[in-house]
Amino acid sequence: MACTAPVLVLPQAAPIDQQNINKLPPALLRRYDVYIHAEKRMPDTEDSSSGKGTAAAAGVGLDAAADAAKSRAKEHPITPLRKVAAQHIGKLVRVRGMVTHVTDVKPLASVLTYLDEDSNTEVYQEVTGRSFMPLQFSKKPDGSKWNKEPQLQTRGSKFVKFQEARIQEMPDEVPPGATPRCINVHLKGDITRSMKAGDTVCLTGIFLPEPFTGWKALKAGLLASTYLEVMEVQQLKESYDA
Repeated sequence: MACTAPVLVLPQAAPIDQQNINKLPPALLRRYDVYIHAEKRMPDTEDSSSGKGTAAAAGVGLDAAADAAKSRAKEHPITPLRKVAAQHIGKLVRVRGMVTHVTDVKPLASVLTYLDEDSNTEVYQEVTGRSFMPLQFSKKPDGSKWNKEPQLQTRGSKFVKFQEARIQEMPDEVPPGATPRCINVHLKGDITRSMKAGDTVCLTGIFLPEPFTGWKALKAGLLASTYLEVMEVQQLKESYDA
């Protein structure tokens, strides 16, 4: 029985969108960051407020109305780090843990700009992940060939602040005799530099998968790593500066 050697398929250059060659992408025009925060308190509606008034008018004590308000005001539950599983992928979760590792803040490419020196036009490429392949310039929109392929310009590109960290579950959540579990978290934009190693934090974010790239993808196969896209950082331990 003959055995065939595995074939390594390398990623090809990304094709160019001829229709949107000179259009500005929405990510380049947006000047703000969007964050999703968990609802900490459920707001009282007009019906509930009017119900309070009628209850107080009927002679019901204020303590009963306060207890009813506390029962309605529920916080988004904190999921133990050990119980975050595949069912939470794509959902907003809150976890609590201790920061064990924080990297430096680095620029992450969001929109890349290519400059065509022949016609003085720009070509834009949106980057949705941590890695990208450059555009493949085969022909111009009118069908003619490029005299000189457009060059990548870092000055006209857009970069966002990116920081990676790792948190470990709290000692009170670790079963006896078990090893503490960790999870990778990603911070982008203004929430970078909001925590350091040794802090006890409560993070709100979206649990997402991340496929392996490069040679890791060849060994991992269909497996993928997971991370938490942080939307909110809440410090649980007060720090006092001397």
